[in-house]
Amino acid sequence: MRNLKLMDGEYEIVEDLHNGVFECYRKGEKWRDLTGDNMVLALVDELDKYKHVLEGVKRVIDREPLEDLTTSEDEIDTIVSRVLED
Repeated sequence: MRNLKLMDGEYEIVEDLHNGVFECYRKGEKWRDLTGDNMVLALVDELDKYKHVLEGVKRVIDREPLEDLTTSEDEIDTIVSRVLED
């Protein structure tokens, strides 16, 4: 089961495909049934993937001083690769 809150919690997407639930709440009330909306499901999957990458990058930065990191694309690629390996 996944919950994704957007716009400071105004919208919440609840996805529990094992139980047939894929819906959106607006201001705490059920707003839309998203069942069958593959575009929204794909967006939720992408956001979830990048959320995982960002959390991993934060873990890497916590282990290594910022002054040791460069902003080059090679360094960023290295960090992302290490995150995806974890």
